[in-house]
Amino acid sequence: MSVKCRVELMEEISDADRVGRSPIPKPRHSPMTPTYLSREFVDKAIAAHVAWRERLEQAIKTRGEGLQVAVVAADDRCDLGRMLANLPAVDDGPELQQLRAEHCRFHEHAGRIAQMACDGHVAAAMRALQGEYEVISSELVGMLRICTCTA
Repeated sequence: MSVKCRVELMEEISDADRVGRSPIPKPRHSPMTPTYLSREFVDKAIAAHVAWRERLEQAIKTRGEGLQVAVVAADDRCDLGRMLANLPAVDDGPELQQLRAEHCRFHEHAGRIAQMACDGHVAAAMRALQGEYEVISSELVGMLRICTCTA
């Protein structure tokens, strides 16, 4: 995700907080109703997570130059992770629980790839990026789409 997109997303969230509305719709009927995310937020989250592939590939080529493994592995540092961390647990329907799990899994795997790159294990990191990473990334995108508002 470009810096401009990140800034725009954070401004959108900040603006929403200032005027007392959340960019994330509240449950419609009860705490048992799943929380659905705005299409715009989901599109930005998908773009950000898809961009990780390019960053990781570049990190592998440069043997992790400028990469902070702990930041890559942390699931609460990206916009989606911060949003998920700030949602009340009462909003957690099965879809949101699965989204949280997939997002955590994505960052754990990306962190492992980043560590391999930093350790100079270029071939292993590239295999992980082209294999399981693609599957995990696809599953995360699928869960984001499931949690998208259709209205």
